[in-house]
Amino acid sequence: MENNIKILEQQIQELTARLDKELDWTDAKTVGTVMCQASYRRHSVLSQELSEDEAKQLIYRFFGFDPNLVKIVREVVAYEVNKYGDMRAKEKVERVPIYLSEEDNYVCFECRGHKYECICGKLYKYEKAKKES
Repeated sequence: MENNIKILEQQIQELTARLDKELDWTDAKTVGTVMCQASYRRHSVLSQELSEDEAKQLIYRFFGFDPNLVKIVREVVAYEVNKYGDMRAKEKVERVPIYLSEEDNYVCFECRGHKYECICGKLYKYEKAKKES
């Protein structure tokens, strides 16, 4: 019985892999985080972590958002899209605000119902997928 279950689980994994290949999943460019986790890790190696207040002050200094209205977001989602336009979450990762210089930093935040990422001093709109809150 246990052997049959293992065989069936292996078949499911093989079929799932074949289906994923057929569906041609690629990174979604229009929703979720703009910065891949590998880039974030490279930036974070030499950077210092920012406190909540430091991150809010950085956002104010760079873009003028009122610190009292800013909520720092510490978790982001990367999505994949298939050849039919269906999406799925690829990974959900923790992201602390980091700062090395004016050109090397990262903060994800919300303000008045909109979500943004500050990446290397530039502002990007973080578009949520329909299922994401």
